[in-house]
Amino acid sequence: MALNLLAVVAHPADAFDMIGGTLASHVERGDRVVVAITNNGDTLNDARLADEIRAGRVKPDPATLQADAQKITQTVVEACEILGVTDVRLLNYSGEWLTVTPELRSEVATLIQQVQPHMVITHHPMEEGCATEHGACGRLVIEAATVAEGARANGLPPHHVGQTYFFCPNGQTTWLDAVTAPRYGIVMIDVTRQVERKVRAYAKLASQYIDLRKAAKITEAVSGLAAVHARVAYAEAFIPNRPEVYPTLPISDHNKRLSEGSWKLGMDQVQLLAPYLDGVQRAGGDPHSSG
Repeated sequence: MALNLLAVVAHPADAFDMIGGTLASHVERGDRVVVAITNNGDTLNDARLADEIRAGRVKPDPATLQADAQKITQTVVEACEILGVTDVRLLNYSGEWLTVTPELRSEVATLIQQVQPHMVITHHPMEEGCATEHGACGRLVIEAATVAEGARANGLPPHHVGQTYFFCPNGQTTWLDAVTAPRYGIVMIDVTRQVERKVRAYAKLASQYIDLRKAAKITEAVSGLAAVHARVAYAEAFIPNRPEVYPTLPISDHNKRLSEGSWKLGMDQVQLLAPYLDGVQRAGGDPHSSG
């Protein structure tokens, strides 16, 4: 059965560096995938533009931010297309920091009722001790999902989200995370077959000084770290919001294979792929293709 999956993220890069492989895999299996990104025209998450303003080469006025926001939006659409995702929504809000407002909560709840997702992917609501826009986005989604379950006078039927998955950004934690949000995934998604798409999508974000080589490095560090003990090449880590319910104790096909094979068979799956994509160069400058 095809699934409806909704990913709600705080920034454009969040749809690629942490969950891009998972989204691509769901598209590939025939699921409907919708990506929604909170969008703010008052303060852009654009490192390159910030440097240009700091250096005095660009004026920090509304026209500059509006033009840059349009470029970022087009970049996000192109990057999502690499993953196979063609339904991208912008959740517009005003102000310089993402907060859970009644208006934005209502908009996300309506989106949930429209898409009717079986699963939602978002940030952990306690990420960095609630002190980031990531955490705010996670709380926004959890609250909106509760609103979407109720009777609302908007002409749409209520909808219950079957499961919400929080993704776990290893390497982006602060000390606040040590006492709030766990960073070890309970569910690992093997994204080895999707790693090239993930790297190429992430490399689209030139506004963050990301290019193909840097995207490969970050993917190696983040998706490779999550995968080592799972004995796959690349994985994305998630934490479910609710316990899953089964008629008997579950075991994945991957773990079943590991139980029936040797240590070597398992470790043979831990490969190095991302740095050998076409166009990626080692520090010494020698290009290596994926072949």
